[in-house]
Amino acid sequence: MSTRSNFLLSFGIFTVSVYFAFGCNQTCFEGIKRQRIEMLKMNILDSLHMKSPPDISGAEIPEHIKRLAREMSEVETDEATESVILMGTDPSKGLDQSMLVTQFTNLDKYSSRKIVRAALGVYLKIGAEFEIPVEVNIEVKERLMDGSFGDTLLERTIYLAKSTMLRLRINGDVMQSSFNKDDFYGLTVIAKYDGENLAVHPQSFHNNKDTSMFLVLDTIVGGHRSKRSYGLCRTAEEKQKGCCLQDMLVDFKELGFDFVLAPRRYNAYICRGECKPIDHHVSIHI
Repeated sequence: MSTRSNFLLSFGIFTVSVYFAFGCNQTCFEGIKRQRIEMLKMNILDSLHMKSPPDISGAEIPEHIKRLAREMSEVETDEATESVILMGTDPSKGLDQSMLVTQFTNLDKYSSRKIVRAALGVYLKIGAEFEIPVEVNIEVKERLMDGSFGDTLLERTIYLAKSTMLRLRINGDVMQSSFNKDDFYGLTVIAKYDGENLAVHPQSFHNNKDTSMFLVLDTIVGGHRSKRSYGLCRTAEEKQKGCCLQDMLVDFKELGFDFVLAPRRYNAYICRGECKPIDHHVSIHI
């Protein structure tokens, strides 16, 4: 998969809130909404180290990644939690096919955060379908800098009848512990049947865009305050004491940000009322 596609799948939202007073009319609100959207677009591009949205007209995105993006779009998460998809890469860049190991794009950016949940996408390839499912024992292991194995992150037994993409859930603390090791090199999946490792790695002959290993991380974005810190406004017009959050739904495709796979839509919110600015907010007073 190209570097461009890797950027698309590693997308995360950084929130900035805008304040407006109760006396702000519809014209005033539309002006603030435009500013809020421009802030959001700027933050997305900055987080991806881009100056303008990439052209993805020729990009081929695997079906299992599309399905995963749809699932992520359907799940409402806390504003302080960011979900990212990191694609597996070959650390030797094709020069060493002898050691099966997977590294992940942009891992250094996310490994320092608190990992809440992790899931490893692994494709198991068999030559022909079995009439009766066979038992396959799976291990996810650390691969260390010297080439040896470290700790086992996950052990699981499945019954397999045909080639399939699995999503293996790994404890967030366990994943974090591996990333924090100085000699951590990557991950190796062992799924042996009849003496053969069925797990497709970047070094495998069968590796392609549809069988590539990937890692999903749910991380806590440091310094962000949950949207639940403030209540939702009852209506756009009704006055209420204190600060409240008014819905402001953003459709990324309508903004020209069709490279955002998930979420397709995002509630950017606008703070309304007597709100006290906090560190990560940009305050615009009317």
